[in-house]
Amino acid sequence: MTQHRAGLQIIASGAGLLFMGLLWGLNVPNTPFPRLALTAHIGAMTEGSMILATGLLVKQTDILELSSLQQTVVVWGINAAWVSILSEVINSYWGAKDMLPIAALQARANGGATWQEAIVSISHLVAGPAMIVGFGTLIYELFMGRKGLNVMGKSEETDIASKKVH
Repeated sequence: MTQHRAGLQIIASGAGLLFMGLLWGLNVPNTPFPRLALTAHIGAMTEGSMILATGLLVKQTDILELSSLQQTVVVWGINAAWVSILSEVINSYWGAKDMLPIAALQARANGGATWQEAIVSISHLVAGPAMIVGFGTLIYELFMGRKGLNVMGKSEETDIASKKVH
């Protein structure tokens, strides 16, 4: 997969999540726990926008250069957002409260069955770290990578300028 293609995949994922969030917003009042459904809607809209912007950044090979492994890590890590959002959608019917206790309290959710609580918890416990690794890889390359800002040393532009002076 090329970096350009990885960026396009991430853009498509972000656009898809935004569209899903828009459609899901229409269903929010029809769920047993509308506050939890609203959490899923807001999450889909927020994370969809974030994913879309990330895809646009990844596509810019003049700003960012990712290895094949890094592309895979970023694509899978970013797309893990779908797992947590979809579990929140399902949870608006279940009312599980262990993973999102504040939203569940506002929704007056009493908690789901043990297996429902487990699904919601596991989906967040898997998706969260995957997203951190995906975004962490991206941030590392932006600030420390081959074309990044290189905050720990001279940038490529500084190296070129210093060679011209000498």
